[in-house]
Amino acid sequence: MKFIAYVANIIAILMLSINVCAASVEYSYTGNNYSDFYPWGSYGENIYDSTMRLEVTFTTDNLLISYSGDARSLITSFMVHDGVNSLTESDFIIDDYHGFSINTDSSGNILEWRFLGETILPVENLGDTRVQFYSDHIEGIKSDDWVSTVECVTKPFGECVKESYNAYSIENPGSWSVSQVPIPQSIWLLVSGVLGLIGISRRKKV
Repeated sequence: MKFIAYVANIIAILMLSINVCAASVEYSYTGNNYSDFYPWGSYGENIYDSTMRLEVTFTTDNLLISYSGDARSLITSFMVHDGVNSLTESDFIIDDYHGFSINTDSSGNILEWRFLGETILPVENLGDTRVQFYSDHIEGIKSDDWVSTVECVTKPFGECVKESYNAYSIENPGSWSVSQVPIPQSIWLLVSGVLGLIGISRRKKV
């Protein structure tokens, strides 16, 4: 009886470990390539080009089924890439003005969304950079992607000379995909190894 209880405890611990590792759903957004640019730079250049696009990835513990509202409290990790800058949720400000709202269907697919994120760093010193991202697709409302980078490139008289670069995919939003993050193979190897050791131990006692 003690051996059975021991095995049951081991299996319970292993199953808990598997649930922790498996509890992850990944949502990925792929925007369309930028088609419009508005450089405010001194020389009219732009750090963005038509080969770039906005990409967003975030993970949640569970599939967001028939969900409507602010998704920030449900997100376990977040990454955005605009073709130049790659940032995570710790790099940009999310407050009452900025945020991430979504509507999903009964299968967990994102139907509508509105995302606005901005880095916290103020552009005051040479080398400072502030980045802003905006992406939305709401039925009946103009939808697009927009990214912006503002840099302090020179400081000749004690003040920043700021360069601002902008890129857009106007009224041409991208699309979302969703996938279950698979259980790491190492977890299954651990389970089989522990069960194997239990079997060996049992045979030795017999």
